[in-house]
Amino acid sequence: MSVRSLGYAGKTLLVELGGPGGPKDANWETHDLDESMARDYIGGRGINVRRLSDSVPPGRDPYAPQNPIIFGVGPMDGTLFPGSSRFNVTGLSPHTGILGDSNAGGFFGAEMKYAGLDQIVITGRAQKPVYLFINNGAVEVRPAEHLWGLDIPEANRLIRAELGDPRTQVAVLGPAAENGVTMSGIFVNLFRPAARTGMGTLLASKNVKAVAVRGTMPVRLAHPQEFASLLRDLDEVIYNHPQYSHRGYLGTTQLVSGLQGLGALSTRHYQSGRFESASQVSGETLAAKHKVKSKACHSCPIPCSRYFRIELGEHKGLSSEGPEFEGLALHVQGRQFGPGTGFVRRGPLQQVRYGRHRSLDAYPSPWSAWRKVS
Repeated sequence: MSVRSLGYAGKTLLVELGGPGGPKDANWETHDLDESMARDYIGGRGINVRRLSDSVPPGRDPYAPQNPIIFGVGPMDGTLFPGSSRFNVTGLSPHTGILGDSNAGGFFGAEMKYAGLDQIVITGRAQKPVYLFINNGAVEVRPAEHLWGLDIPEANRLIRAELGDPRTQVAVLGPAAENGVTMSGIFVNLFRPAARTGMGTLLASKNVKAVAVRGTMPVRLAHPQEFASLLRDLDEVIYNHPQYSHRGYLGTTQLVSGLQGLGALSTRHYQSGRFESASQVSGETLAAKHKVKSKACHSCPIPCSRYFRIELGEHKGLSSEGPEFEGLALHVQGRQFGPGTGFVRRGPLQQVRYGRHRSLDAYPSPWSAWRKVS
């Protein structure tokens, strides 16, 4: 049975950048996904890490142009299986020098599958900033000098306008990655980051501002009727779970109050398990004051993300998606606010939004990173 009947697209795209000819001087080709690889490593992270291991010898500089950065999806991406929207980005971490791997949701992973791909492998380094546009498996390398230096929302807006299709899904990086901040991520749907291990920095080192994908290819299943029956059973369990409404309303921000109650909220770098001002940054407080609506990723029945807007006060008009628990519990902007330091600054939502627009990972970013971004 072909891997294309097992949820896979069956194709890996290899893109090699470089040469003196500018954005168009790039080579690309597609290879069939090896069936034994698909069965042994089950897509996404597994196949990505195996390919990285086969491609990079120990001790190599993470910024070496010949190193790959790999986007990968699994066999469930593009189906209606609950929570299957994830995609992985893998490479040598510029922050640690060893395995770097990060994961995000949203709609990029499903669109990549609809474009006919299980993996996108990028090697080399463009002479000038570029972005990749992948449409049903075909590749176009476009100039991105006019996008370099722009934040996540503006770059995303311009790329979609240039391509003329609002359904195009864009994975993009911001100024933090361009300036070499090693805890910078790759963002999709504006606010969905593959944030850990500096994959945004790695992609920027190849002079790639973004990867945009668009596809209309179907996902083939070996047993579609049985799969549909399984989905109905899973949906029933999920919708009837006692935590369903609460999780959908608050998402991960419920952890602030929950961990505070247990005495397990990491405060002042784990010197304490409770934070005296936890209520100021709790999910319940933010939802009551600022939440506009809930949002979900592709194929997920739990709309755990929250879109907020500030209607009053100094930051009136500020709107964004999120933040998640990490952004509330430990976020850095010159000084930290939240339980991690025992320090609450004014405008925490503004600070989270600022970091996201510049492609910073909210959890580990130190003051030195913010100075370098600015």
